Amino acid sequence: MNMYDEPELVRELRRGLRNWRIFCGILAACMGALIWILAMNRPGTVSWVVIGVAALVGGCCVYSLVARLMKPEIAKQPEVIELCSRTGLAFEELAQAIERERDQPLVQSGDLKLLPSWFYQRDVFGVELAPLEDVAWVHKKVTKHSVNFIPTGTSVSLVIHVLKKGKRGHYLHEVELDASEAEVDILFARITEHVPWAIVGWDASLEHNAEEVVARVRRKRAEVEERQLAG
Repeated sequence: MNMYDEPELVRELRRGLRNWRIFCGILAACMGALIWILAMNRPGTVSWVVIGVAALVGGCCVYSLVARLMKPEIAKQPEVIELCSRTGLAFEELAQAIERERDQPLVQSGDLKLLPSWFYQRDVFGVELAPLEDVAWVHKKVTKHSVNFIPTGTSVSLVIHVLKKGKRGHYLHEVELDASEAEVDILFARITEHVPWAIVGWDASLEHNAEEVVARVRRKRAEVEERQLAG
């Protein structure tokens, strides 16, 4: 099959895998060069510590690189296995599900798409993908800027928190979208329209409390379903 005939998800994951291999290879080479330079200059105590850290980082890069070279198939990559396990779909089914919706985004901004059933964002190492129902919290973020303590203005961004589940329970994956204030307002309105169960607005008590986010989203989803049944 020609690579351009492959589903978009496969192409993006293949691109991410290639970028990860390049990154690991370059970083491992840099760590090796650093160790060689320090070892050739009669290292002292501090240099030996740096050599140890560099050796550890380089070793991890080599291990990751070798592991991925031994399993070149996209479907066998750890993040793909985790994603399929989380969604309950075989990789081919997942790729086709994305392919059916990729040209029908409810909301799109740069590399981010909210598809009818999926949160989909391209990044350097592939794709951040989650069921749309895992979009749990949306709020605006205002950042004040200054130079030498002199205010120079503010910028506005939109922050989306997506629920993920790890070995120790739920956690929040944060995506920040930088745009003009008008664009942020439009994105905010469209996302909250299509994801009515999401928590809206900043709440400091939720920042490091994913389980509370889960509880609130469940309550809001139940309320939304009740209103739909009543309507």
